[in-house]
Amino acid sequence: MNTEKIIQKYVSENKKKITVWELLMKIKLKAQKIGFIFQYPIMYKNTFIICDFYVPKYNLIIEVDGMYHDEILQVQKDIERDKFLRESGYHVLRLFNSEIDTFDTQSIKTLFPKQEPVVKKKIAVKAKYTLAQKAEDKKKLPRKEFNKKYKINK
Repeated sequence: MNTEKIIQKYVSENKKKITVWELLMKIKLKAQKIGFIFQYPIMYKNTFIICDFYVPKYNLIIEVDGMYHDEILQVQKDIERDKFLRESGYHVLRLFNSEIDTFDTQSIKTLFPKQEPVVKKKIAVKAKYTLAQKAEDKKKLPRKEFNKKYKINK
């Protein structure tokens, strides 16, 4: 399995295991019309990390931390990870679950200046085709050929 597929598998699994606190943060960000990517993968060392939220407009990573982030080993990992993210050009905001209720997402707009998003490396998935190309092919190609090209099982 290639790296992109592995990453997408983990992202998909994480999205299915959303916590109440992550859901609350999603709701708050949407209410303020702050664009974000939930479960955002970033290459890290010889592997990858998945950040809870990425706000491209502010180059901001938001991590929603549960109780296990209080454990000594996890604290050390978080410090190392945050250092990497900051050195890579991201702002990092860590919030404990207990802080989500009272966190004012509007403050993101004043705490962090607008920035150009950090360009993701080695992780972008190339589209096999555009929707326009698919629509054009649907008009031109015979049904069997179209279904085969776009892997449609009928």
